[in-house]
Amino acid sequence: MSYIKKITILFGAAILFFNACNSSSKAKVEGTFAGYPDDTLDFYRLNLSELVKVDSVVTNSQGGFKVRLETKSGFPEFYYVMNREKTLSSLLVLPGDRISITADSLQRIQNVTGSDETRFLHEVESGMAKARHQFDSLMRLFVALDSNTPEAIELNYALGELYVKQKQAAIKFIFTHPRSMASVQLMFQSFSDDLPLFADVNDALYFQRLYDSLQPLYPRSPYIAALRDQSEWRRKEMEINDILLNVQERGFPDLVIPDVQAKPVALSEFHGKVVILSFWLSQDPGHRMVNHELLELYRVYAPKGLEIYQVALDTDKTAWARAIADQALPWISVCDGFGAGSTAVSAYAVTQVPTSFIIDRNGDILGRDFSMEQLKVEVARLCR
Repeated sequence: MSYIKKITILFGAAILFFNACNSSSKAKVEGTFAGYPDDTLDFYRLNLSELVKVDSVVTNSQGGFKVRLETKSGFPEFYYVMNREKTLSSLLVLPGDRISITADSLQRIQNVTGSDETRFLHEVESGMAKARHQFDSLMRLFVALDSNTPEAIELNYALGELYVKQKQAAIKFIFTHPRSMASVQLMFQSFSDDLPLFADVNDALYFQRLYDSLQPLYPRSPYIAALRDQSEWRRKEMEINDILLNVQERGFPDLVIPDVQAKPVALSEFHGKVVILSFWLSQDPGHRMVNHELLELYRVYAPKGLEIYQVALDTDKTAWARAIADQALPWISVCDGFGAGSTAVSAYAVTQVPTSFIIDRNGDILGRDFSMEQLKVEVARLCR
């Protein structure tokens, strides 16, 4: 082989290698949006909170299109296909992806191939969109009613149940897809501007778990950094809560939770009384037996200044309300429908139920996790 021929072959190989490397930083996206024939599609990349236009294409007479997206970051990036500011589809794109997407004339996505991340993203967005629609419909009905009517109470239960079920579905998705960037999207979803899906400080666990799974894969992703920041912020809030719990000079952490009439009731309203703060589950037969013994204690000492503020950690508020009525409980019964995600759980570091605290007339917490016999002795002493 001649020297010139060798140079030619090597030079050609170098060009092929360069082109391969260059093309691997691009993702090919093609498909059909049947409702947009001979129209313009704009492609935007999400830079954290800002959309940046990166390309435009004109569809053919069937709404078909092809585009190459530059993706040099090395981690999945969020793109949006738009037409005159209307979002037609979202994409979660990695370098080298070959994505095909089709939608019918009503803009319903029918098929996605070539990108598991995009499919997962659509699954997340579809589930949240359906839940938001249900939540908005119920909320419109709720705000039109008097909050004390049976219909409003029932709607309030339904809103709480919908929220809890959607959060449970989100947690299941995150645990099933811990290495997907679509899970990051889910962590920052909201039902409305003032109701994030993961709003509790105890959700630090989920942010940290997802961060630990994704950070080794995509260490330079700003979205992974956002997970870390959220986890750290929530952990600091948890530390502050623990400090407040352990400093008795500050009194007890106040709670404001709706009762069976959907009226918010504050624990602090009963300052000056001896208060048993009780946590329970209304559908647990064992907890009902505890209530039977509490009833005897309440009948004896309520005239002497005893009050019971009982927090149910139920997610089905309708079943809880029925249990209150069935047992004819005379004390303060409250429930926010968030179950283990209730702020009352984090405020009092509740790890098991049933459990109880005693708060004396000065507002000091005297102890927790009393047996029934210990509870009777303490109440008798404090209500003399």
